[in-house]
Amino acid sequence: MEHPSSIVEELRQFVLTDAPPTVYYIPDFISEEEEAYLLQQVYKSPKIKWTQLSGRRLQNWGGLPHPRGMVGERLPDWLLKHCEKISSLGAFCGKTANHVLVNEYKPGEGIMPHEDGPLYHPTVTTISLGSHTLLDFYTPVSGTEGDAPQTEENRYQFSLLDTMEPQMKRWKGSACHAHSWVAYPVLSDEQSQDVELVEAFAVPIVDKKVTSRLVRELNSLYPLDGLQHIKRVRARKDRDSPHPLEVLVCLASEAPEVKEVTINSLLPPEAVGREGLGEPFTVKVPARPPLTRPQFELASRHWPTSFHEDKQVTVALRGELFSPLQKAAMHTYMMSAVTAARAGRESGMEAVGAVMVDPVTDRIVAVGHDCRGDHPLHHAVMVCIDLVARSQGGGCYSFDGYTACRFTSPEWNTADSEESSQPYICTGYDLYVTREPCVMCAMALVHSRIGRVFYGTASADGALGTRLKIHTQRDLNHRFEVYRGVSRTECEELYSSDTEKDHF
Repeated sequence: MEHPSSIVEELRQFVLTDAPPTVYYIPDFISEEEEAYLLQQVYKSPKIKWTQLSGRRLQNWGGLPHPRGMVGERLPDWLLKHCEKISSLGAFCGKTANHVLVNEYKPGEGIMPHEDGPLYHPTVTTISLGSHTLLDFYTPVSGTEGDAPQTEENRYQFSLLDTMEPQMKRWKGSACHAHSWVAYPVLSDEQSQDVELVEAFAVPIVDKKVTSRLVRELNSLYPLDGLQHIKRVRARKDRDSPHPLEVLVCLASEAPEVKEVTINSLLPPEAVGREGLGEPFTVKVPARPPLTRPQFELASRHWPTSFHEDKQVTVALRGELFSPLQKAAMHTYMMSAVTAARAGRESGMEAVGAVMVDPVTDRIVAVGHDCRGDHPLHHAVMVCIDLVARSQGGGCYSFDGYTACRFTSPEWNTADSEESSQPYICTGYDLYVTREPCVMCAMALVHSRIGRVFYGTASADGALGTRLKIHTQRDLNHRFEVYRGVSRTECEELYSSDTEKDHF
């Protein structure tokens, strides 16, 4: 590796003493927020940007290396900023880095010793995200002296272990705490209620050859209106059963005049042929189609049922919808809300904080806390929504007296002057709030077209899961997703402190 003559003087303090003098290590080269932002941008990139290789997968930014030269392309802004920062240190002899490889290594993965091609500058710089980095250095194959075999062992020189603290510590516990909570979806009553069962009559099918004819005749006599999710026939799973199949005849409510349940009383001979059938018996079947996998699994224990699965809901109910990196970012946003809540408490308000985030840019748009000391309607959510409106040139109130309440003006495309380019208040935004919103705040979120709401702890009068589920009401013209339990412990501590204050 060359020793760049243009290295800036302040960088020389980062030379590693137990390695060649061309190796530098700069701890905390990027901030915690920058690390989280970079990781989010990496995993937000289109799938087509990923190339799967043996032992790793990578993204190629800045162009494709070619034997005849580089087919260049402009680096995205989220990478260009750091390329310019590295280049300003003189690492590339006054030139600016124009190419970035983003390598993802899972535990146990890595690549073999290699040399970069002639297109690459002899200096390599690495920014480590999310974990330690281990680099092994070898002499080139052509540089091995004598007749010794060209093995990795005799070409090995030294190893460097990136000694930065793991991400879990550097984020002040963000990623670590992210493992201690699960964001569960707040579903509609229909999706979360127990399976309702109704009584029905079924008969054994002793001769499988009559099944098709029997189903056709039963569908005509007892069409099972409203129970299209029920399968008419079920197979007996126990091998000791004297009959292989059972068929659903009708609901008990469809035969109210039948005093004694027999094959003759249920199946008129002129309508249904009874050959190959056993005596009827009573079963319980689900009254409504299952909407979630837990409902489906419970319903199927009673009678086979059709199920059109929403895989996102299934994964969310398992607590696996958000990746560890996403959860770390979510925890960071919620901790900003917790910080705002504490600032509000110091001003004599209730300890409730809210943060509005644009998930497209991963930018905090507004931060607010409870301000009901000034106005009874200034709940934290209402304050946050008004601050979003102010960021768009609107808003009704001023919260300049509270330093923790703030907003960021959006970066609109100045070349597009059409008003349609500006979203309607909170359209598509994510709200992080320490406590479940009340009815007023929930309706304000409906009218402001919020995208998703994440809250930490429930509230006795909460309208997004506890008392009501405003976000699932079908008669409203806007619905949104709600998740509970984000950074639950920190949010519950805020709530309990308010409760103790009220009690004493």
